[in-house]
Amino acid sequence: MVIKLRDKFYIRGLDGLRFLGSFLILLHHTEKGKVLFGYESHYSFTNGMGHTAMTLFFTLSGFLITYILLKEKKETGTISLMNFYKRRISRIWPLYYLLIFLSLFFFSQSKLFYMPATNTSVNYFVALPLYFLQLPNFHVFFSGALLVALGHLWSIGVEEQFYAITPLLIKKAKNIVKTLVTIILIKFFITIVFSILFNFSLLPAEVLNNLKVIKHFLFNLRFEAFAIGGLGAYFFIEKKERLLHYINQPMIKYLNLGLLILTMGLGNASQLLHLFFAVSFTFILVSLASKNQPIFFLDNFIIRYIGKISYGLYMYQLPVIYIVSNLLRPYYNSSNLLWWNIIYYILCFCISFGISILSYEFIERKIIALARK
Repeated sequence: MVIKLRDKFYIRGLDGLRFLGSFLILLHHTEKGKVLFGYESHYSFTNGMGHTAMTLFFTLSGFLITYILLKEKKETGTISLMNFYKRRISRIWPLYYLLIFLSLFFFSQSKLFYMPATNTSVNYFVALPLYFLQLPNFHVFFSGALLVALGHLWSIGVEEQFYAITPLLIKKAKNIVKTLVTIILIKFFITIVFSILFNFSLLPAEVLNNLKVIKHFLFNLRFEAFAIGGLGAYFFIEKKERLLHYINQPMIKYLNLGLLILTMGLGNASQLLHLFFAVSFTFILVSLASKNQPIFFLDNFIIRYIGKISYGLYMYQLPVIYIVSNLLRPYYNSSNLLWWNIIYYILCFCISFGISILSYEFIERKIIALARK
């Protein structure tokens, strides 16, 4: 028997967290789109929140996936890898490969997706194998050119790489806590080493530039966030009473929430800060799971529904931003910036939400239902 999350463990407020993360990332990408197309932007303000929101999603994935797998192992004595991968594939792959197909045969051929800043041609002999093998983050961070409107797929690659190894680790590991802590410590050590190299090293500029690319890649390979979320799931299952005694104290809850709100805009200031973000989000997840009560407004029909379509909202938003940026280019000038920005945001948000709703209702929902039969 495979444990079904919604049948056995539905967290009220979880879709609300997805909503918040999706909103911040859409805001971040909308401003980044203006930078890519040469428009005046407030990208420096939204960039940090976008990075923080990605840490939220990685931590949330680590918590949920680890919980499902540990619960299944505890109740059945094993983990069905085939069932796990079937469900992950049904959720992730259809939109992922649909967008790759569209980028190759439609986006790259249409003027609606033309980006002025593009000055490097894509090496498809390198790009396509990496994208098809679920390694888009390797191409995004090590290549000088991107598949049209697909730069954001780097995070899907990180998620898929985590999904590829986690079930095996949990199934085989004798001490899952030690395994997850090791992942966190390795990432922490690498971050410290790179910080020392950049601040105290006399290495040549060319070497430092190459190290900078590697550092950026490793920062976005946020396995430590998955691992911290996984630890939260483990302690929720195994040491629930002791953990919840501290996490659910009002002072701890509101201090954690306050610090998170004050610092979430600093997501691009320090890589080590994301360790705090991951721990902070894990506290919120464990609190939500134990109390089964949402935070503030995170539990109503509209918020829950947006949380459900958040994957499609993430996947479709960059192509939409490309289209809107090109359509509004003739109307961009200094005399009407306010109205231009209002229309730009309305179109980016409304079209992204509209396509995501259609995709969820007519594509994703049906494929997920087939996979769960």
